[in-house]
Amino acid sequence: MGKVMSMARRFIINYNVEERAIKYLEVNKNVFKAPPKHPGTVSIVDERYEKLSAHNPELDKNVNSLGIVAKSLNKGILPEGMEYVSKTTRKLPQKYAGIYPYPPPSEDFGFVVPESVPEGRLTMRQAVKLIATHQKSAADIDSLSELFSLDKEKTKQILDYFSLFEVPDKGIWTPPSMQQSELKLLDEAVSYEQNDLEDLGGNEYIQRKTVLRQLNRK
Repeated sequence: MGKVMSMARRFIINYNVEERAIKYLEVNKNVFKAPPKHPGTVSIVDERYEKLSAHNPELDKNVNSLGIVAKSLNKGILPEGMEYVSKTTRKLPQKYAGIYPYPPPSEDFGFVVPESVPEGRLTMRQAVKLIATHQKSAADIDSLSELFSLDKEKTKQILDYFSLFEVPDKGIWTPPSMQQSELKLLDEAVSYEQNDLEDLGGNEYIQRKTVLRQLNRK
């Protein structure tokens, strides 16, 4: 019984509480006032407000004395060791329509192709070619490290931990464990365009998931 009375009391108290609060504030809007200022600060605040609001001829004089003159760049203002370059052959940033800031020829495997690759580094295309050459047993680690200008230890680590998927005859790529007579590697980026394959249907991404799911069930 006590719980029922408590619920009923809470309902009555909270009934239309928002509208009642608004009406209370409207009725007593002239009652609520800001607290009075301390008597010791009233004169100080008023004096500073009057100074800020008053017209100051000295400030007008300072502003009128300023002058803006457009001049060419003086080489002497540059830091020591730097020279002013009036013209440059550096390419300006280009804006392309679409989501990506670079056109398709400048991208490979979803990464922007750099203009130059330092020694000891690889682009995605070079890395895929390195792995594919090793999987097809076309070259050993020593010759590959020399061909791609890589350290032998780094080349060995890449070939130990990375490999390309193999594409069987039906056109769906599988892990390297599924050996076949003629080795065909997936050395191109997988697109999301729809294909008309009747075996599994859908695009290549859906086909890939279906094949991997079938392999995991075995």
